[in-house]
Amino acid sequence: MTNPERNNRPAAAHVPQEARYPRCYAVKIERAPEKSVAQHVMALKRLHPPLTKLTNAELLDRFENSDEWIFEGLLKNEAEALVRRVEEKGFRASLSNFDDSRLPYALRGIYRMLGKAYPFGIPESEYAAVILVLYKQLSDRNLAEILSLHTGTEAASVLNDIYKSATISRPSDELFYSVREKLEAQGLDRLTEEADLSEFEEMWTTDKHQYALYEIESNRYAIMRMETPAMVLIEEEHIAEQVIQRMLDHGCTILDKNWMEWD
Repeated sequence: MTNPERNNRPAAAHVPQEARYPRCYAVKIERAPEKSVAQHVMALKRLHPPLTKLTNAELLDRFENSDEWIFEGLLKNEAEALVRRVEEKGFRASLSNFDDSRLPYALRGIYRMLGKAYPFGIPESEYAAVILVLYKQLSDRNLAEILSLHTGTEAASVLNDIYKSATISRPSDELFYSVREKLEAQGLDRLTEEADLSEFEEMWTTDKHQYALYEIESNRYAIMRMETPAMVLIEEEHIAEQVIQRMLDHGCTILDKNWMEWD
């Protein structure tokens, strides 16, 4: 996962408008069985003002066949306030960070590491240092994907920040090493080193036909050994994710959610 040599690029002129680069959250709201879809729509429009931009017909079409709704891209205080308002009206709601299933498997561990190091957002004073620490480990595109999901910022804007931090707005050595220690404490070295996957290589090479990926939910997979069939458990999560990524890259069979029927 080492970053390949980059060509020199002109720095992009981009100045962040906010004082922080906050961690974004999502709120999941479950349908109340005693309410009709129309009642849900009217209630949700009152509880979550951004929905007023949509017509009732658009909302009915969006929510009619869903038992739960997820509102993403919220700052922590916005998400917590929405949960409180929703629960006061008798709905069940839960707060969560953005779903890492949007990222390739090989990047998910680094995304979670960043979330552990900065659970409530990256302070502006440390943002350039975070970029520079990860810049040495990841490609521009991968780094932009991770930071975009963590901050809720468009990837193109994050790329501007990356180019600027790597050329013009370089942090002090003291800040760089301080941030690196913070990330190392959450497993940076372990997650960015080239893992030894040799004992699992047969899963996507010589014995590829004996293994498959079972889709537990959207873009989340378990490794299956087809002969038994049984799930293959790999103890270390970051190793398991790299194995799954290799299997995806090599076109291993994917079993959909309906493949396994439990008695």
